[in-house]
Amino acid sequence: MDSLDRFRLFLEKNPELSFVTEDGGKIIGTVLGSFDGRRGYLQKLVVDKNYRGRGIGKNLIDLAVKKLQDQGALYIPISCDAKNTAFYQKVGFKKTDQIPMSISK
Repeated sequence: MDSLDRFRLFLEKNPELSFVTEDGGKIIGTVLGSFDGRRGYLQKLVVDKNYRGRGIGKNLIDLAVKKLQDQGALYIPISCDAKNTAFYQKVGFKKTDQIPMSISK
C-alpha cells in the first residue's frame, strides 16, 4: 500500500487524470490515471462494494480513458486480477499476448 506522500506525488505528476465519485460526500469510487507521453495507464479502479453493478466503474473508466486520449495516449494498457477480466472486457479492453511482469522492492 502506498503512503500518503507517494499518493500525493502520483497526483502531482499526473494532474487531471484521476477521478472520484461521491454519494452525499462519501467517496464511493475512484480511478487513478497516468501518462508517460505515449502510453496512458489506469493504475487502479476501486468502487465501494455496496455501489457495484451501477455503472460507476464504467463511468470512471470512460472519464479516464477520454482524458488520456485527449492528452495523446496512443495505447492504454491495464493489469488486473483474473477475476476482474470480464469487467474490463465489458468496458472495452481486450486481452493481449503480453505477459505482465514486475519488479518490486
